[in-house]
Amino acid sequence: MTLEGIPEFYGDGLTMLRWLCRLTTPGLVVFFMVAAETDADIRHLDFGNPWTTAMSDAELHTVADNCRDALSLIVSGCERLSDFGFCGENGLAHRCSYLEKINVDSCKLLSDASLDAIAKHCVDLRSLNVANCSRFSDLSLAPLIETCKFLREIVLSHCQLVTDNTLIAIAQFSQYLELLHVDYCMHVTNTGLIVMSKATCAPILTSLDLSACRRISDHGVTALLSKATRLNNLSLFYCGKVTDRSIKALTHQCNELVTLNLGDLFQVGSKRSTPQSPSTTLPAQ
Repeated sequence: MTLEGIPEFYGDGLTMLRWLCRLTTPGLVVFFMVAAETDADIRHLDFGNPWTTAMSDAELHTVADNCRDALSLIVSGCERLSDFGFCGENGLAHRCSYLEKINVDSCKLLSDASLDAIAKHCVDLRSLNVANCSRFSDLSLAPLIETCKFLREIVLSHCQLVTDNTLIAIAQFSQYLELLHVDYCMHVTNTGLIVMSKATCAPILTSLDLSACRRISDHGVTALLSKATRLNNLSLFYCGKVTDRSIKALTHQCNELVTLNLGDLFQVGSKRSTPQSPSTTLPAQ
């Protein structure tokens, strides 16, 4: 791709664009070209599409070096990215310390080292999505949650190494949390849910996904639902130990529910269970 026709400056006449020549993924170049032509806010970097998933660590360094005031970064599905792209003096975490939203869903090469770098530099983080990153563990998540005290959204879906220790850290430090997804985190137990029920953030949670957390039961679910009464979205899909007791608790406690997923709860009585559809949208009250 040739960049000869790209203006050297745009917008305020001060922002250089020639650095795009160092990018080799066409989708990245197009993203910034369109942003320049439409005067879009490039503080919000959304590379989570099929045309930019081939981005390399070197390209991430280039973007970070030229977008240091970035507020959000979405690189979901960018499977070539590794810790090298996020760590060190040239890494994204160090260069873009104002980030408030990070989405690295399915960046499977990333490990705890990347989260350590993010925790060190991006303390203003509001939203973190590390779904399908199987190498992240409590060892990095708990310290990050302690450091980034303003988190409002945490998505840990399919993070196989996450345990109750991460939930304990959330309960202790995430006072403003509104969304928590720990679906398919097989090591989460009732202990984590009970601790969460005592957290400052429990009454303000609006979205909770516990799908396929096979170790939780009514004991933990009812404890959390007794406090998380402002939930709009709840999923208990495939939580095999959940029974009618939890269903009764949510019908009495969670009066603001909009969507509810109770699919594959084989211990729930047929007369009181959700219809066969695994997900249901509740009528407005």
